[in-house]
Amino acid sequence: MRLYPLLALPNRRLFSKESRHAYGIHAIASSVPLHMLQRWLGHADMKTTAIYVQAVGPEERQIAARMW
Repeated sequence: MRLYPLLALPNRRLFSKESRHAYGIHAIASSVPLHMLQRWLGHADMKTTAIYVQAVGPEERQIAARMW
């Protein structure tokens, strides 16, 4: 299944790293506890997972609320 037509990204390849980051940011925006996201993403260090929290500010939360 091609995801980019669904994501309004015509003629653009969607890489697994982008999908992973989108998933992490969406999870944080949806109030998934950080320790659960750490386990789901397989991060050994909580500092790695905490990067997603820094990526989600008020503006990003508003955009995510409209998208999801």
